[in-house]
Amino acid sequence: MNKFFRSNKSSSTLNGHKHETNQDGENDDAEDNSNVPSTVESIIDLLMAGLSDKELYVRWSSAKGLGRITNRLRKSYAAQLVSHLCDRISTVALLSCDHYALQGGCLALAELARRGLLLPERLGSVMPIVHKSLNYDEKLGHQTYGHIVRDAACYVCWSFARAFDTIDFRSYTADLAGMLLCIICFDWNVQCRRAASAALQENVGRQGEYFPHGIDIIQQTDYNLIGKFDYCFLTLAFALIKYYDIYGKYMIEHLLKYKIIHWKKETRLLTSQLLEKTSSTYGTIEEIYETILLPVLDRCLDKKNDGIARHGLLASCGHIVYGLYQRFQKNPNECQRLPELRENLQNKISNLLNEYRLQGYLEGYSGDLIRPSLCSFIENISRSIDYFRQNKDDMCLSNETIDCWQTIIDECISNLDDDVRQVGLNALKAFSNAFYSNSTSSHLIDRYLGKISITSQEHIRQGLSLAVASLPSQMLLGSKTIDKILDCLFKLITITNQSQHLIKQRKDSLIALCDLYENTHLHSSSPFSNQTLVNKLINSFLRCTRDYTNDRFGDSGRLVREKACSQIVRLLQLINENSQTKNFLTLTILQNCFCAILTNLCSKIDDLRMNSGESVIKFLNIPFGEKIEHKNELNTIFLNQNDIDWRNSQIAFTMIVQLLIYDKYRYVIWSNCLITAGDLSNASQALYTFLKTNKSNDYLINLLLNDLEKIFSDQRIQMRVVIPSIQACERLLSQSTFENYYEKHSKQLIQHWTNIIQSLEDILTKKLQTLNNNPTLYLHFIKLYCSLLQFNNIELKNLVLKLLTKFFLHNYPWVRRQAAQNLYDTCILFNDDLLLGDDEDKSEQVMNLLTETDWEQNLDELTKIRQTLLNLFHIE
Repeated sequence: MNKFFRSNKSSSTLNGHKHETNQDGENDDAEDNSNVPSTVESIIDLLMAGLSDKELYVRWSSAKGLGRITNRLRKSYAAQLVSHLCDRISTVALLSCDHYALQGGCLALAELARRGLLLPERLGSVMPIVHKSLNYDEKLGHQTYGHIVRDAACYVCWSFARAFDTIDFRSYTADLAGMLLCIICFDWNVQCRRAASAALQENVGRQGEYFPHGIDIIQQTDYNLIGKFDYCFLTLAFALIKYYDIYGKYMIEHLLKYKIIHWKKETRLLTSQLLEKTSSTYGTIEEIYETILLPVLDRCLDKKNDGIARHGLLASCGHIVYGLYQRFQKNPNECQRLPELRENLQNKISNLLNEYRLQGYLEGYSGDLIRPSLCSFIENISRSIDYFRQNKDDMCLSNETIDCWQTIIDECISNLDDDVRQVGLNALKAFSNAFYSNSTSSHLIDRYLGKISITSQEHIRQGLSLAVASLPSQMLLGSKTIDKILDCLFKLITITNQSQHLIKQRKDSLIALCDLYENTHLHSSSPFSNQTLVNKLINSFLRCTRDYTNDRFGDSGRLVREKACSQIVRLLQLINENSQTKNFLTLTILQNCFCAILTNLCSKIDDLRMNSGESVIKFLNIPFGEKIEHKNELNTIFLNQNDIDWRNSQIAFTMIVQLLIYDKYRYVIWSNCLITAGDLSNASQALYTFLKTNKSNDYLINLLLNDLEKIFSDQRIQMRVVIPSIQACERLLSQSTFENYYEKHSKQLIQHWTNIIQSLEDILTKKLQTLNNNPTLYLHFIKLYCSLLQFNNIELKNLVLKLLTKFFLHNYPWVRRQAAQNLYDTCILFNDDLLLGDDEDKSEQVMNLLTETDWEQNLDELTKIRQTLLNLFHIE
């Protein structure tokens, strides 16, 4: 009748489990069964089904419902229900990888344990389920749901601390502590790490005497600290492995079984780094070889592994070998069997990547996955090459292996993916230092330069240019190819019609030039001992700080400018550190470089401004032989503050505008701040505040107006400068910024603005095609002209009104309407000044003409209307 509670004889079978009865046998069960309501079976069926529901609140409510019902059943019924629940989790949830059912089952177990319904004798069957649930991490497509299961399993562990007496639970505490520490240290989900930390704290508090080092550990598993994944993996886990042997072995086994082949790339990489740190300190060298390194190397060639597993295994192998090398450097005589172990390891390493190539593991999608780990493996083995060498000239590896590794590196440094190229370059640097450090052959360099010259693909040029610069100095200088390399790199950063769109190529070529200089400048035969070449190099970087390439992605040149600012400071520092080239840095060069950085510091782009700000700080901290002008004042402005938030435009521009008082930097700051102030309100506000603060400094205001004339009269001025500068001027005028200066020096101010207007009219003529392609740009000229009508000067008013009314005859009706609307708004503000106190009839007539005219009618009619307006304004 009742499938959960039917009577048993000496023993009964339920869902595959046998349950022992007491001496009274079936009589007690029959008596118990007679007291169970008939509706319980259907209710429990519904609650069991609810544990697998897709909605969390349904699963949670079902778990709580099972706990409440079980709390009111007799002991034998509760035991059967727990047995059925464990069987359901083991056979349904775990085998079918149903994360919803598994989480619901864990929640139900936790509710039963919390209410004291999970008896100590059931722990033997429950703990394996908890262990599997804590390690459950299955990825489904592009998503993973394992974290909800692990979180629920931590809740089960938390409930155990409250449910069981220390004596009953003591045989499980060590395993439970190890499991929870693995979650705290290695789980990628912060919610699970914190849930495990809470469970551990609860168990240490209630079962403390059987949790080894419990108090010390929970002090390190702070709620905030374990929020940082890197800290948990590389600091906390390493400390636990190093200082608590009882947990170290358990955690290393967990890493080798689960995390080294984890689906998440970050977890695999952190595992390899932790194994490196562990190998340099943990256990004995024989133990590292026999339990960690050699088994992992054997697993690398296991055909059952996929690309993800091979990626983690290869990366870990390289890091473990490097960890052993670091250990060997500290204590070369630690292990007596080291030569034998090393020889075995050397043979396995020599054949590993050759086997990968023969087995086809480097091809297709799987090959793309493991390329970064291949490079990491090569890099770490190359850095550890002295670990295998008997003498300096010993190559250790066969020519076949070296050629195989070189081929893999070449494929990676030409890869389309930026990350793969970078790890390939890191590997090449270590590999070339290990095997080519004494070579003077130009074969490899010629091959790289040849590929650069014939390829049209940008990513290949990027990788190969950086690769050439990272080769050993002996190879670069001894092969007599340094001039070819310099010519190639200078060509790559030169902007032509064909290469204008190659932004990343120029960016990486700048890095390559700086790397090349760093690599060779201290060598006696370095070409950089020539001042002409050094000046050419610096001028190339300065040109790149002015790269304003615009394409379909917007201001793409910002990437080149950003890199040029950081690299030019790095270059100057290297030149200054060399006593032979230190004198090359004249005051003019330093001043030009600093002004170039300041130009980019005034940018509206946050990343560029942050990078330039950091470059300014580094520049000011370099002890050059020559001092740039106002060095002490610059130090006061920029170096007296810690951790300046350059991304915050309000903070940044408040400091930047202080340089306007210094003649050497005024034009640079003023011109570039105007460009930014046109688009960025914080920059505009900083300029306004500065000008208001210095409103009594007539000399400074006059200099700024002179510079403003110079900006607009520049024959090479571009629209990217014109439009934002006009916007900034209009904003400053609308805030009456120059009112105080006008009261004292009205003639000078009017003359300045008259000259600026003439320059703007020249721009309107020269840039006619550009403006007609985007008629909305005319609006900025119109608004600026309207703002100038605030000055009560007849000559300026007549000039501005003539120019404004010219827009009434523009080819685009939209421009005419905008001119009329803005002039109407200005007339409302400055009615008395514009109409010279005339009667209200003329004022009304002007307003009516501006608002009621059909601006789409023919130009002849509009010409008459324009003349009428000029007559009303008393302009001939």
